[in-house]
Amino acid sequence: MATAIACDPEVTMIDETPTPEDIAKLEAAVGRRLGGQVRMLEISFENGGIVLRGVSLTYYAKQLAQHYAMESTDLAIRTNDIEVK
Repeated sequence: MATAIACDPEVTMIDETPTPEDIAKLEAAVGRRLGGQVRMLEISFENGGIVLRGVSLTYYAKQLAQHYAMESTDLAIRTNDIEVK
């Protein structure tokens, strides 16, 4: 069952196997909220969970990306592979 998220009305809660369109919407919404703090942000669905990839200048931005993704899905965050440089 999908429900709207207050933080971004364009994205619905993902609580089952996401479609490529769901992942693209999630990636765009998280990217907008981060305001460019994570470059080359990629979100994928692997092994039953969400995987985050990209490059950030701060650990805080890496954690924000994970937090924003968690707000948008009931799926587990399997890996946060955002590299802090």
